[in-house]
Amino acid sequence: MTTEAHLCENCTGPVDPFLAGETGLILHRTIRLDLTGHTWAKTRLSMNDRLYPYERNRRTQIWKRLAAKAAANCQPLDWARIVIYYRYPTNHRREVNNLMPTSKAIVDGLVKAGVLADDNDTRVVGPDNRREPVNGPHQVIVRLYRRAE
Repeated sequence: MTTEAHLCENCTGPVDPFLAGETGLILHRTIRLDLTGHTWAKTRLSMNDRLYPYERNRRTQIWKRLAAKAAANCQPLDWARIVIYYRYPTNHRREVNNLMPTSKAIVDGLVKAGVLADDNDTRVVGPDNRREPVNGPHQVIVRLYRRAE
C-alpha cells in the first residue's frame, strides 16, 4: 500500500494535501463543473436557504445536469471517496459545509451519469466539502478517488 495518491492519465492537478495521509487512495478523476451562464447566487443550494419547493428542485436539477455532463466520459467506479472544492472570488468568511445540498445534487448527477452505481454508504465516502485556497471566479471542482488495487 502506498501513502500517496497518484494521478492517472485522465487526471490533472496536484495530489490533494488533505488526503496525502490516507493510505490506498488513487486520484481517479478531477471534474470541473462549467458554471458559464449560471449566476452563483441563483443556482447554489445552501442549508441556510428557505426556498420554495419548485425553486429548490430547479436548482437541484441544474447541479445534477452540470455534474452528469462534466462526468460523461469518466470510467465507472465501484467505490469512491469524493472531495468537492468550492472556489470564491473573494476571501470573505464562508462555511462550505452549508453547501451540502449542492454537493448532494452533484453526487446524484454522478450517479445519473453512470460514474457511480449508487451513492449509499457502502459505495461512497463523502462528499467532503472544501474551500479552494486560491480565489478566482466561482468554480466547483470534484475530485474522485478510488482504492488502490
